[in-house]
Amino acid sequence: MKDALAERPLDPAGTALLVVAVAAAVGPHAWHLPAPVVGFFAVAAAYRLLGLALPALLPGRALLGLLLLAGLATVVMAQGALPNRDSGVALLTVMLGLKLLEVRTRRDVFVTVFLGWFVLVTQFLYSQSLAFAAFLMLPFLAFLYLLARLHRAEGEASPLALGASVLRLTLLALPATIALFVLFPRLGGPLWGFAVDSDAALTGLSDTLSPGSVSRLVESPETAFRVRFEGDLPPPAQRYWRGPVLWETDGRTWRPGTPADPPPRIEAAGPLFDYEVTIEPHRRRWLFALDLPVSRPPGAAVTVDHQLLAAKDVEARFTYRVRSVADYRTLGLGPDEEFAALQVPERVGPRVRALAERWRSESRDAAAIVDRGLALFRDEPFVYTLRPPPLGDDPIDAFLFETRRGFCEHYATSFVLLMRLAGVPARIVTGYQGGELNTVGDYLTVRQSDAHAWAEVWLADRGWTRVDPTAEVAPARIESAIDQGASLAAGRVTFRAELPWAAAVLRQARWLIDAANLNWHRWVVGYDRERQDFLMKHLGLGGLSPTQLGALAVAVAGGLLALLGLWVVLRRPARRDPVVAAYDRLCRKLARAGVARAPHEGPRDFIDRAAKVLPDVAVQLRSVGRLYEHLRYGRRAPREAIRQLQRAVRALHVAGRRPGAAP
Repeated sequence: MKDALAERPLDPAGTALLVVAVAAAVGPHAWHLPAPVVGFFAVAAAYRLLGLALPALLPGRALLGLLLLAGLATVVMAQGALPNRDSGVALLTVMLGLKLLEVRTRRDVFVTVFLGWFVLVTQFLYSQSLAFAAFLMLPFLAFLYLLARLHRAEGEASPLALGASVLRLTLLALPATIALFVLFPRLGGPLWGFAVDSDAALTGLSDTLSPGSVSRLVESPETAFRVRFEGDLPPPAQRYWRGPVLWETDGRTWRPGTPADPPPRIEAAGPLFDYEVTIEPHRRRWLFALDLPVSRPPGAAVTVDHQLLAAKDVEARFTYRVRSVADYRTLGLGPDEEFAALQVPERVGPRVRALAERWRSESRDAAAIVDRGLALFRDEPFVYTLRPPPLGDDPIDAFLFETRRGFCEHYATSFVLLMRLAGVPARIVTGYQGGELNTVGDYLTVRQSDAHAWAEVWLADRGWTRVDPTAEVAPARIESAIDQGASLAAGRVTFRAELPWAAAVLRQARWLIDAANLNWHRWVVGYDRERQDFLMKHLGLGGLSPTQLGALAVAVAGGLLALLGLWVVLRRPARRDPVVAAYDRLCRKLARAGVARAPHEGPRDFIDRAAKVLPDVAVQLRSVGRLYEHLRYGRRAPREAIRQLQRAVRALHVAGRRPGAAP
């Protein structure tokens, strides 16, 4: 037998709310699904709303079948027939639109609500930001409100009271939800361990370096990664974030090489820094670390030139932990490294070669040659600019002797080539330099605008040594961030000055939002096995196995739910029937008028006796009595009839026979 309540028709207000909630759940898909799919759903939702005013227009089974075929054809033409993320979401969107057209009864609402929740989950395939999750709470709560509305008798609670009840239930369920999330063992990666926005255009460093490649990046304000240190931050002059190392060049473009030697040993000469990096997706294997990393994240590899590489391309934001040393010596230069670090292109301008030969002949050792190279950029009229002029077929020669205007890649490439020509092993390191300190979250934000290139030279007593020729031309580059707008307008690079108070307030607000998003990623989206182990150790639960942790999660969540149930039972007062409450009020009024109800007296006998004693209100009394009997002993008590009884009792004014009796 079918459930009569489930088969009861849905009221127009509930149907309209359902359509709006489903549309809100599907809405964000408009940014990444094909327009025909989104348009199909929008037309179906509008058609269903029109059906509220004109029910005869709603489709029957035959028309629904044709619309189903049209929806499938729309998905295939827009997304193709191959199953993938986008085609699956598109099909679900179309089916949900068709389901709205056949919503007639409460049973249909149950199915539609659960499909709507599933669509909400698919939104996280495309974005996992805190703001987006907060927005999706609106349709989530709307679906929850609809279910609560269906389980309440008609007129039992006002919409406002029902909404408050839904919010209260949601808040009460949070402790058990958090306990399950935190304690339940992670089997692998984070909750959403897949690439998000994998088809989006991402900016970042390249594995090649040529004139203009870094300066173009500096115009991008996008975040590259964020760094949170466990102790003190390194000073700005040591904030070099190591990325790809370049060995080979044709005179214009530099590329990575593959020396076969093992990595040189690292001898720390300063403090160690422990920190964690939250990196943005860039579709490369590079993991950036403070120069020089002495540990590697699980699954990552370290190259011969101390670059960290992930096991696969970074296609989703994730967090890893590293230890680095900023002051160090490297010991042991392999033959392959030395050979690669001395290679020069076939075509080198005679002026460049002559300059390097002069340095070599006039210098006592490699350190003196390095000093001569740095003095060239420091003493000659070189200009640090985002808009250098074209350099022609021989860029190094034109830059050193003609234009003398360039960005960090111009200084790094020309310096390394001069060092090699003078017999000093050298290579180029690309990455980032600096970072903006977020004082709200106490971490550094490194942006694409912090992209940088510098040099490393091999010195016999120190090993590979960082040399930044850009710092000789623009020392402020190491201490301050570039002011992009002012730099483009002035023709040379300028750096950020102190902000006015209004801009400083806006910056604080931006830092607050960014810190909230970072913590959302660290403790929710990126809550993986490593972070869970870290948290469990701090809670004193580090020795538990996954099975024990799972049992603890179930026990804690079950205990919280049991305590919640007990609290609700003990706190909730006995619910009084509003019909009985109205009758009791009537009895109190009559008692004050001198007509008290006897314990054995039923409602009809009592009302008849009261009508005889109080003839002035006899008609009203009998009317109230009949309404009470109907509501008290009938099958249903409609809300409006209950209100009518309450109003009739309030409106009844009786004067007693006892002197001074209040009405």
